[in-house]
Amino acid sequence: MRKSSKVFVGMDVHKESVDITLAEQSGEVRRFGQTGGGSIWPQDL
Repeated sequence: MRKSSKVFVGMDVHKESVDITLAEQSGEVRRFGQTGGGSIWPQDL
């Protein structure tokens, strides 16, 4: 049987940057990183 979990993604979007934070279903919250405010694709993070 496969075990699944949910991860919630929070994005604080500004003109010059995007901060990304992850929240696990268990309650753990951690900062994933920051990227520039231009066009990005998930595989570039």
